[in-house]
Amino acid sequence: MAKHFQRTINFLSTSTGDLSAADILLELLELPAVYVDGPTQRGTTTYAEAIIPDFLFDAALKDVRLFIQTNHRLPKDVIIGSQTLSLEDFAATLADHIVSPGSIRVKHGRSDFENYFPKDAQKSFDWPIHPEGFAPNELLELARLQGWTLKPARLR
Repeated sequence: MAKHFQRTINFLSTSTGDLSAADILLELLELPAVYVDGPTQRGTTTYAEAIIPDFLFDAALKDVRLFIQTNHRLPKDVIIGSQTLSLEDFAATLADHIVSPGSIRVKHGRSDFENYFPKDAQKSFDWPIHPEGFAPNELLELARLQGWTLKPARLR
C-alpha cells in the first residue's frame, strides 16, 4: 500500500477488495479499519526543509492518529513543528518513509482521485431545479476533498 501511495494517492483495487485512499492512509497509520470522512478544507504545505527530524515526525504521527480517532475524519493538514504538510504531502512522505526507512524526506503527493470529479460547477449543476447560473464551486471542492473515501463501484 505504501508503494501505491508513492506512485499515486488514489483508491486501490485488489483481489481481496477495494480500498479508498482513506482506508490506505489508516492502514499506513496503523489505525483500525473504520469509516472516516475526508477533510473539510484543503490544506497547504508550509514546511520548507527537505528532511523532517524523527522527533517532529513522531509527534505528527501521534497528532494525526488522535485527530482521526477523535473527529472520525482526515485532517486538512498535519502540523510539523510550527509548520504544516498538506494531507497529500503527509501521506506521500509517510509512504516513502515506510518503503525507504531512514531520513524522513518530504515528498509531494498527488491525489489522483480528484480526476473523477468535474471541474465546471455551472455545467455540473445545470439542472431545471437550480436557478440560472447556479455554480456551487465550494460544493464541488468539498466533493473532491471527500474523494479520499472514494472506491470504485462493482457490479455483483
